[in-house]
Amino acid sequence: MSGQVSVNGAVEVLLDRGTGYSPRWTVGSGFLIGGTRVLTAAHNVGEGELSVRIRRGTEYTATIAQVGDVDQGLDLAIVNITDPSFRDVPDAMVQFAKLNRDSPDLLLGCWAIGFPRFKERSH
Repeated sequence: MSGQVSVNGAVEVLLDRGTGYSPRWTVGSGFLIGGTRVLTAAHNVGEGELSVRIRRGTEYTATIAQVGDVDQGLDLAIVNITDPSFRDVPDAMVQFAKLNRDSPDLLLGCWAIGFPRFKERSH
């Protein structure tokens, strides 16, 4: 097993909530899980214009396909990239697991990726 995780499927999930909201824009991380589908957190999606930013800054329109029940501890959502200019990426072998957050044990072979707000840059 490699000591590094491939981040080729990592994307940004952008939500423009519109004028009158503060913050107007929210940005979260996501991962291409096959075809046009992106796995993200439920708190990254909501009412407004949704898009997905792929490597090199290309943005594609998207819609919410399914949202988990955050109150039940399921902070997951599936987003579909609907932009006709998006070309499906080949399905990748990606494994996911449920984490036991009550255990302080070290997780081996597990990586996390994201797009922290403090790293945002103006162009």
